[in-house]
Amino acid sequence: MAAAGAQDGFLFLDTDVSTAMERLKKRGRDEETNGGVPREYLESLHRMHREWLTEEDAGMGGEAAGLDRDIPTTWRQEVGLPSGQGPHVLRLDGSMEFETSPTRAKELARAFEGFVRGLVEGRARDTTN
Repeated sequence: MAAAGAQDGFLFLDTDVSTAMERLKKRGRDEETNGGVPREYLESLHRMHREWLTEEDAGMGGEAAGLDRDIPTTWRQEVGLPSGQGPHVLRLDGSMEFETSPTRAKELARAFEGFVRGLVEGRARDTTN
């Protein structure tokens, strides 16, 4: 069973920096567009999240976008999680257009729904064992 406050899973919308910048501009919030969010900051966030939530940048293979996967081995070792236990990551390609594509929006929603269902079912199994 997960410890109090522990995370069962993470949703990682892996979005390239150029797309994120375009979306900030499109949204038009003053605090984001008028020098509020420098590109370098987004690049740093992107790099750190990829290092944390995937093993790609560490040269450890990584998984295809959109697949549920375990937290990377390097992070597990840092926090002392045994292999195969703990939070999972649903990595979705956040760079693809979904606002004007009902098909893509449904694909993302189905992936998220399946991910959450799997987490709930896994937690139910943990409490019955």
